[in-house]
Amino acid sequence: MNLAVSESHRRNGIAETLVSRMANDSPHEKLIAKCPVDLPANNFYASTGWEKIDTEDGKQRDLHVWRLML
Repeated sequence: MNLAVSESHRRNGIAETLVSRMANDSPHEKLIAKCPVDLPANNFYASTGWEKIDTEDGKQRDLHVWRLML
């Protein structure tokens, strides 16, 4: 699943609401996200309780791997 918020609608709590709904509906104990290292979306993960657990090679660029324990 991909998660993205239009630039004109960012910083309005939309991504946090979407993640919260995914977490509430998930049967799992954690969520994992991968984000290209050069995207500002990494700031979202870092500031909303996600833990950066790895950086891995992607097809086109390196990816940070983030974990959110539920």
